Amino acid sequence: MGKGKGGAGKAELQHLLSESDNARKTAASPDRSPTIVRYGLGQRHALAFLAFFGFFMVYALRVNLSVAILKMKTEFQWNSASQSLVLSSFFFGYLFSQIPGGYLAGKYGAKTVFGIGVFATTALTLLTPVVAETKHLWLLVTLRILEGFGEGVTYPAMMAMWARWAPPLERTKLATSGFVGSYAGTIVGLPLSYFLIGTNIPGMPGWQSVFYILGMIGLVWAAAWWWFIYDTPESHPYITAAERKYITSAIKSQQVGTQYAAVPWGKLARSIPLYAVIVSHVCNNWAFYALLTGLSTYLHSGVGVATDQGGLDACLPYIAIFLTAFGSGRVADWLRDTMQYPTGMVRKAFNTVSFIIAGTFLMFTGVSKDVGTYVGVSHRFASVACITIAQGGLGLSFGGWGVNHLDIGPRYAGVLMGITNSVATIPGFVAPEVTGIIVSCNVCDKDGLAKGYHFRGPSPCPPHLALGPNNTFVNVTAGFTQCSDADVESEWKTVFFISAGLCFVGAAFYAVCGSGKVQSWNTPEGLEEEDDELIDGSIQTGASTA
Repeated sequence: MGKGKGGAGKAELQHLLSESDNARKTAASPDRSPTIVRYGLGQRHALAFLAFFGFFMVYALRVNLSVAILKMKTEFQWNSASQSLVLSSFFFGYLFSQIPGGYLAGKYGAKTVFGIGVFATTALTLLTPVVAETKHLWLLVTLRILEGFGEGVTYPAMMAMWARWAPPLERTKLATSGFVGSYAGTIVGLPLSYFLIGTNIPGMPGWQSVFYILGMIGLVWAAAWWWFIYDTPESHPYITAAERKYITSAIKSQQVGTQYAAVPWGKLARSIPLYAVIVSHVCNNWAFYALLTGLSTYLHSGVGVATDQGGLDACLPYIAIFLTAFGSGRVADWLRDTMQYPTGMVRKAFNTVSFIIAGTFLMFTGVSKDVGTYVGVSHRFASVACITIAQGGLGLSFGGWGVNHLDIGPRYAGVLMGITNSVATIPGFVAPEVTGIIVSCNVCDKDGLAKGYHFRGPSPCPPHLALGPNNTFVNVTAGFTQCSDADVESEWKTVFFISAGLCFVGAAFYAVCGSGKVQSWNTPEGLEEEDDELIDGSIQTGASTA
């Protein structure tokens, strides 16, 4: 900050802002009526609505392969390693577009970046059946990498969008209202995909329809996004003057200047609060992606649920995380606004509770067969219940680290999301690979003696075998070994215990290092006067910082 206004005077101004709740709530300006503008519906809510369906589409398009692969692996004779490669390849592209996506959204506009990202993902999804039918695995892997590259810009771009559209005391609920579309997409996409792989639609039989139908719906969304959405309140032709003034006045208090500023990479690299978000994001994503890409396989191979009967079981965890994530945004902002709790305290409380619940019930999932026996329910019921509670726990983190980027550095919110999501994407391709290495026992689905049994080998089913005593096989093809039930349980227990341990790490690190305050690097050298003017103006309009 500059001297003079940037020193003690700046601190006094910030103190006045934090103490101006009465001025904010009772401002007499007719353009900022709390009941009509602040609590009514406006263009920022229309943005949240279309953002919700944008994330809905990209996640529905993402999870469809995790279901379709149950049929594709049999048709193309993929083993566990090949399946894991196809599922995880998406994240190689997803990783490398995060930071560029946040940078481009901040400099050139988030509407374009987000729209292109979703459209590209949709178009590539429509090509998936054609590429898969070539039976060249490398072509399908390449397409999945490109699809990940397109989808990778979506979260950073939307975070940059909310930096311009979300008033500080509404940022958690507005941002989460859009982001939870990802879980809704999973909730709908999973059972719909299960339904479609068992349905023969003319021109798109079986698993192919999963990609064609969802892809066409994505094209409809893209048209609506380009027609109705604008980058800023100032550029929106249909926003009311009252809502425009309310949003811009409130955001000014958080030092989101209009002038472009170079990203302070060195200072970001030394920011402990940013590392707290990164660690929490990584731990959260490991647990989430391990389930996202492996849930259908676990229910089928580890629990014994038939491929055409797991739709409801697979989507229940995502219903839980949708509800808790949606609710956490509203409760967090209520605690910050109405109850006047410090932002940092609220973020840490949500983060800690989130990870402890998730970690505990992921451990229970690893021993769910014993849990079911102890409680007196089936293995299937116990597994689904534990996973559902664990995922619901993860949803609470949206009141914690999930929108913390907007707290600590609103000017660079898109870039910050790009940074944290880049690092947190690593679990997206590492977790499935680790699961593929640990879970070496594959269930055989082919009709015959081996159907329903587990084997280690280059493919799920050995070509030759004979049934011996005690349901064991003899004369099994070289390179194949039969797995016992204990082998299968032990492998999946290891998978879930790794995820649980990372949840506990995320809770502890953020509790010590997290912050809810705007960091000094948010205002780079040369822009101190602009941000001082923003804060001066926000006091005159009665805005408040969180």
